Amino acid sequence: MKTIWKFEIPVADEVTVSMPRYAEILDVKAASPSLLNIWAIVDTTSAPTPRRLSIRGTGHPLGGVGKHIATTEAHPLVWHIFEAANR
Repeated sequence: MKTIWKFEIPVADEVTVSMPRYAEILDVKAASPSLLNIWAIVDTTSAPTPRRLSIRGTGHPLGGVGKHIATTEAHPLVWHIFEAANR
């Protein structure tokens, strides 16, 4: 069955979140300056798999962060969320 789930992650340079395989991330919003909420379409029958995310503030070095998936604001901070390419 497909549905939408919410995942909470801390703001950190690198975060791994367990989501059902092939979950489609829809949006990311800041719940606070140190906590982000992620909404994704998931297949509830799929096995969980780790997803590696990188979070960078505006002006911070990017390095090898992967594909951009969202930008969100926790005034006055702005977070840019990226996902590692090998998933």
